[in-house]
Amino acid sequence: MSYFKEDSPFFRDSLKQYEESLLELTGTFKIWSDKAAIAHNKGEEYCKALREFYNSIEEKIHCEALSTYKVFLQHISEIMQTVVACNEGIVYSLSQVFPVELGPFNTTVNSELPPLKKIYEKLQKDVEMVKAQTITYKKAYAKKNPKNTEEHFLRLHNLEKQYELLRFDLYNFLSNHSFTGQLLAVEQLLALIYSIWSFTNISQEQYKSKEKDLNKIAERVAQSRKGLATMQESLRKEREVEEMKINMFTKIPQYKDEKSGYLWKHGNLITEWKRRFFYIKNSQLIYLREEEQVPYIALTMSKAYESKDHENLFAFEIVSVSPQKKVVLLAESDAEMKEWIYAIKKCSEQGLLGYTENEYTCADCLASNPDWCSLNLGVLLCTNCSGIHRSLGSHLSKIKSLQLDIIDPVQKELLLELHNNHQNIWGEGFRPPRYSSVEDKEEYIRGKYQHKSWIIKVENPAQALVAGIKEKNVCKMFQALLSGAKVNENGVLHLSAKVGSVKTVALLINAGWEIEAKNSEAFTPLEIALLANQNEIVEYIVKLINS
Repeated sequence: MSYFKEDSPFFRDSLKQYEESLLELTGTFKIWSDKAAIAHNKGEEYCKALREFYNSIEEKIHCEALSTYKVFLQHISEIMQTVVACNEGIVYSLSQVFPVELGPFNTTVNSELPPLKKIYEKLQKDVEMVKAQTITYKKAYAKKNPKNTEEHFLRLHNLEKQYELLRFDLYNFLSNHSFTGQLLAVEQLLALIYSIWSFTNISQEQYKSKEKDLNKIAERVAQSRKGLATMQESLRKEREVEEMKINMFTKIPQYKDEKSGYLWKHGNLITEWKRRFFYIKNSQLIYLREEEQVPYIALTMSKAYESKDHENLFAFEIVSVSPQKKVVLLAESDAEMKEWIYAIKKCSEQGLLGYTENEYTCADCLASNPDWCSLNLGVLLCTNCSGIHRSLGSHLSKIKSLQLDIIDPVQKELLLELHNNHQNIWGEGFRPPRYSSVEDKEEYIRGKYQHKSWIIKVENPAQALVAGIKEKNVCKMFQALLSGAKVNENGVLHLSAKVGSVKTVALLINAGWEIEAKNSEAFTPLEIALLANQNEIVEYIVKLINS
């Protein structure tokens, strides 16, 4: 009797396992069905688009304006015909390899394999019905008198056996057809791969037959693209010339290097703004607080720019590198803000380079406010030209930043003096316009500094070098060095320490002077400077030795 009171655990677990296998198999067929339908639909859309493109090509072939490309369009027409035919072949192949009903394929189901979904649904309904009846009769059996239970017992026994038979039929069906379904899915995949492989072979043969014509077309397209690029470059240059003509008549605002006035600064509280009187003094931005002078930020190595994202109008930021600090100030008008930014920028440049009156330009492209320099060539450079100088190598051009690198004050004076006379030293040649390409600028810079194409050479470089030392003329000395004078000839190394200046000594050091070199009397340049009471040169040499 215990056998009829509850289901057998073995059959319950088996039924659950077979139901999961059936669901998994049904899901596999559903995935393949969806993929095949998508491939079929996309194939039809692709063929339709190719046919429309082919028809449009047929119309354009007869157009007189495209008579030059008639051969090209005819080749494309033939290729499109082949591609359309191959794609239709793929769609047909796909419609033959799927044995389940997939909508647009309209294929019939294999007679040996009845639809899995229908069998599964029928078995599931029968099992649920038997379970419900079993529970009902068990309850009825418990309530009835044991003397009148024989009929109910027989019906209950039959229902339990029917339930077991249904489970057995389900197991038998799955065991016979699950492996068949897996093989079927693999066969479908192989058929799909074979159809695509057939299509690629046909396309490859068609491509080989038209390869020469396609190469000619590719060459013609490349030539057309090159001509278009040339035309666009020409138009760009013409546009830049027109912009330069327009800028010639633009009024440039005149700003003063010295600036003072009222600005708004943050107070002790973050949200508090206070109006203070600011002015610039000794590369410092200072404000007055009840007649007390309070240094606010150092401007020697600083940058000032407009703060466009700030919530308040006319806000600008000042960022100082040494010491690191960042502040935000508010001006009372847009013009006032621009004047402050200009004054702070000029103060930073003056603190770094030590110049106040001249407006310096790049030695190679004449761009204003150069930020870089070449110490050994003695020129100031803009950002773009400094990048080209770096490509020459540090042995030819040693690039330094005027704002970020620390440059010795003597080197600064020497640099500015050489830059002021760089046209007489290096010559100009034919300077390319600003809108020229990077290649043209690089060619010009290499010719100017590497090949020394335009320098004015002196007749007797060694004699000119000695004369330059005695005259303390670093430009004349540099010109003699470019003409071929050697720092180790005629005692010029120690002569500069005796009768020259700090800048002449610095120039010879840049040219390769060995500070510890000794003359015929076994004196070093430092000892010569000491005997000649050249205190500035002594201090400079000692500083270099200890650095």
